[in-house]
Amino acid sequence: MKREFEIIDHPSIKYLNIFLVDMDYRTSHLHRELEIDLVLEGKLSIFSKQQVYELDGGSSILLNSNQPHEIRTSESKSTLLCLQVSPNFCKSYFRGISNLVFDSARLEQHITGDSYKYITSLIIEMAYQYFARPKGFEFSCLSMLNLLFGILLNKLPYHEISDDEKNKNKLKVERLTRILNYVDEHYTHKIRLSDIAKIEGLSMTYLSQFIKENLNQSFQDYVNNLRFSHAKKLLTQDMKLLDVCLECGFSDYRYLHKAFLDNVGCTPAEYKKKLSNDSKAVRMKSSLHTIENYYSEQDTLDVIRKLRLDHLPVLRDIPNPLFSE
Repeated sequence: MKREFEIIDHPSIKYLNIFLVDMDYRTSHLHRELEIDLVLEGKLSIFSKQQVYELDGGSSILLNSNQPHEIRTSESKSTLLCLQVSPNFCKSYFRGISNLVFDSARLEQHITGDSYKYITSLIIEMAYQYFARPKGFEFSCLSMLNLLFGILLNKLPYHEISDDEKNKNKLKVERLTRILNYVDEHYTHKIRLSDIAKIEGLSMTYLSQFIKENLNQSFQDYVNNLRFSHAKKLLTQDMKLLDVCLECGFSDYRYLHKAFLDNVGCTPAEYKKKLSNDSKAVRMKSSLHTIENYYSEQDTLDVIRKLRLDHLPVLRDIPNPLFSE
């Protein structure tokens, strides 16, 4: 069963997961880890909490723990370097981390100039140490992680929530997770908001508003986006368009046709032809309605090693932002 509450594994270093991914679409999801995304190439939009963040190469974003977010690209390829950090990494000496909420998602909005160059270079170096694994890389990664969060705490606005508010947020997260799971299991068939409202014991008005506030889109728009992304994947296979339409839950081919015109500016048939002419466009992995390609550890290291040539001198030449003012 597909769960949109993502469980993050930490294979190399406890509390830290780093990966490189080519992103096309990632359905709305949430996880306990804080996430920092650095765009290496391309343009994308991140939808979260009634906000849309437009990012391009060199931009970065910070997402709080349990913050729902959906990722869409505006180009055929957007490459992200992602850091997912469990709040437990510093809980023994900074106990308030689990009650801390950053108020600004775009890092460069409050961290500019040399300070921004420094933290992006710090992220690149952390990724290099993580994948190259020289002797003592665990110490290097965790020291840089602590330094990074020290800078973020001093440069970004944030607020602290009470334990009562934290518990209320936990209940909201659990409800949202149940809703996303239900949609995952039923979106290929006829699905109604009233069915979920009945299961959750909520009014249609409240549930509709709850979904809009957390997913930044209406219930029907969310369902249609899942169906559309599923259709994009199925078009890479040898399936008839009518079969794709039925498999994705579109009740009429006209709805599938409109979804492709609205999202990629061409018909399903034209999109399928484009894929057949460009094998590189088929870079799809993960769940049925998520389109992303994770780099292998070796491929990630090859990319990061090249980036490091430009970023390592920054760490040598630019003072630590914590001590430069």
